[in-house]
Amino acid sequence: YDGEGGGYLIGFETYDNPGGKYKYEMLILDCTLLAQGKDAWIYTTGQCYVPENCFWTIWQPQYGYYWTLFRLYDEDGNLIDEECYGFENIC
Repeated sequence: YDGEGGGYLIGFETYDNPGGKYKYEMLILDCTLLAQGKDAWIYTTGQCYVPENCFWTIWQPQYGYYWTLFRLYDEDGNLIDEECYGFENIC
């Protein structure tokens, strides 16, 4: 992301969000803090409604390795999809 403050544009998309009823959630785990035995969940959007079928945020990570966890909940609050991806910022 080249806008103000820089960083990375991260997000996710679903192809089925009837009427914007689903909630999205994004969490980030810092592997360095995890290895040190500290609280490693450094970022969360919380569960939030998105009127369309995608959700994006700008993230400015410190140097290191991370896990990004993406969740999708149906209109009743049931977890219907969850994906986890590694991320490195070591340049």
